[in-house]
Order: sequence, then structure tokens, then C-alpha cells
Amino acid sequence: MMINMIHNKYRLISNTLMISTLLIATLPYTPLNRLYKGENFYGRFMPFLWISFCIIIWFLPKMHPIGRIRKRDSIFFDTIVCATIFLASRIVAGLLIDNFGKSPYDLSIMGILVNFIRVAPELIAKEYTRSYCLCTYCRRGVNKTFWIVTVLMAFSNLSMESFYPLSKAEDFMKVFSEHLGPELSISVLLSYFALYGGVKCSLLYLGVMEAFLRISPAIPILQWITEGVISIAIPIVEALYLSGKYEQERQKIPITRESIYQTISWTITLGFSVLLIWFVIGVFPIYPNIIVTGSMRPLIKEGDVILIEKITEEQDIYNLKEGDIIQFSRDEVMITHRIVEIVEDKVGNISFRTKGDNNTTEDVRLVLPAEVRGTLVKVVPRVGLPSLWLRIIDEEQPDGVEN
Repeated sequence: MMINMIHNKYRLISNTLMISTLLIATLPYTPLNRLYKGENFYGRFMPFLWISFCIIIWFLPKMHPIGRIRKRDSIFFDTIVCATIFLASRIVAGLLIDNFGKSPYDLSIMGILVNFIRVAPELIAKEYTRSYCLCTYCRRGVNKTFWIVTVLMAFSNLSMESFYPLSKAEDFMKVFSEHLGPELSISVLLSYFALYGGVKCSLLYLGVMEAFLRISPAIPILQWITEGVISIAIPIVEALYLSGKYEQERQKIPITRESIYQTISWTITLGFSVLLIWFVIGVFPIYPNIIVTGSMRPLIKEGDVILIEKITEEQDIYNLKEGDIIQFSRDEVMITHRIVEIVEDKVGNISFRTKGDNNTTEDVRLVLPAEVRGTLVKVVPRVGLPSLWLRIIDEEQPDGVEN
């Protein structure tokens, strides 16, 4: 009887924390937002609510994670490693694929302090709620409540404005890649950290992310495709690694040769997945691209994946010759056509006349050297068909290029 009463008490606290967190998170979408406009609402009112929430949390009965105490240092180390891998992937992608931009935050001492006051209470309150609920309902391991809490916490971080407009499938893909997918994936990882290591672990992971974002003078500005690949795949792979490793330790399963091999395999899988992601987004000299039209039939068909070797040196441009197949950008669209003529002006500047093998006419506009991205290395048939089925093919074609 006493055990049931204690258990019910913790469940009541967990439910109250979750409901309170969700209610506070939805306040920006209520009429209350109109009473405290702009800076007063987001800069003062909301931080005051989250700070008050944290004060209440301080006096609640404590809950311990289900991970074994003697293994706590190990999960703290894994937290730092996972955060570092995630940050490193974004930095490399920003440097080599997309670009870096100036930080939008005030980097003065006072500005950093103000940002900390605005962000830290909300993070602490939400992660404490996550940890409390998981450690109450998941004492025997991952169950359906684990996933309910994970989804609710992910949606508490989403901005409703990010879902508008959703007029076509491409808009949904962008929203999923930039907002919904990353939030869900990171929430899964944070839930494993909170379950096995407690609120300190999930806060440590988020703290590393936020510290870089709000202290670094330059931050990676990633396109939605790059953002989706990195922010969805890496947290999920890291979560799978954590769940396999710490569930075995929690259940006190003896370390055997098979378990060592499993840990090694997970580590290799994690590393390979990061390398694969970098390959897909184009970190390496050769990158893949899915073909969506039949302009290069019969050599390249719809749904084929082509491997393109980047052109990084000016001399590589002058080494191109008639008959080479190049990929170039035209109105933010990537086109892969064959060079049919090299045009040189009076001062020695060159450009390229191109044509799709299956097209009846040459491309109207000449391709400038700055537009050339790389040359064709290999065609991998049909690998991209599943992705092609999910794409909208009726995209507007760039001017001067036959479909």
C-alpha cells in the first residue's frame, strides 16, 4: 500500500510537470502574447515564468536515473563525444558544403549574460520535466511512455510558424528537414541521456550546443537538405549506440566477447554513418546526385545516381574538353549535360555550350566557369528511384535548358 502511494505521488508530480511545461510552451500562441508585445513578452515575461518553474522544481522530491551510479562518468564522457561529433559535422558541412554566417547574437559580456538568462531556465525546466517523467514511468527500461514523453518534448520546442505555409510536398519536406525531423531525432537522443544519466546529461549535451551557438562569432548556415541529413541521422545513430550500450549495463549482463564485438560494431557503425552523411552532402571530392529527368538518356536515366568529382582548381576548368559531361548550376538547379563546344572570347575567357544527349537542341545559355560544379565519374543505375518517387517532378525548369 505504501509503495503504491509513493509511486502514485511521483506519477502525479510527473504529470503535473509535463502539463505545466506544455502550457508554458504554448503561451506565445495565446492572446497573452498580445498583452506583452515583442521584447517584454520574450525577453521578460517568458524567462520569468521559466525561472519560477525552476524554483518550484528545486523543492520537488528527487528522482534518480535508471543507469548504474558507477557508470555515470562513462555516460558523461559519451555525452561530450556525441555533442562533439554533432557539432563537428555541422562545422565541416558549413565550411565545405554551405557557408558560415555572422552570429545574430550579442557577443558582449552583457549580451551573453542576457542570452543565458533567457535560454537556460527554459532548457533546465524542460529537461528536468523530461528526466522526471522518464525516471518515473520507465524504471524497467524503454516503454511506450518513453516515446510519448519524447514526442511531447519535441513539440514543446517547435515553433508553430515553422509549419506555414505547407502548400505543396516540397514545403513539407523542408519543414521536416529543418524543424520537425531534427527536433524529434534530438529529442530521442536527449531522452536516452535523461533515462540513463539523468537531467545533467541531457543538459550537458544541450549546453554544448547552445554555448557554441551563442558564443561563437560565426555559425554554420546550412541548407535544408544538409540540415536534414545531419540533424536527423546523427542523433538517431548516437541514440542507437547509447541504448545498446547502457541497457546491457543496466541489466547487469556480463561483458562477453560478443558484447565487446557489439560495442565495437556500434562504434564502427557510428563512424561509418558520419562518413556516409558527409559523402552524401558533398564533403569529399566526389559527391552523389540523383537524376530526375531523361535529358541524358540512354547513358543516364531518371532515378539513376551519378557520382560527380568536384572542380576546385581554376586549371581544372581549362582541362575540360568537348565530350566531357559536366554538372553546372542554373537558377539554383543542378544540370548534368555534355559539353558540345568550348567557346573562347577575344581576351581568352572560355565558356561551354552544352546539350543533353536526349535533347533535340543545345542549351541556349552558355555555361560560365563559375557555374561548373564538377565532372561525371560514374553512373549508379536506379539507386535513386525511391527518392525520385517522393519528389515533385513538375518543378519549373531553368531558362534555356530543355527538359
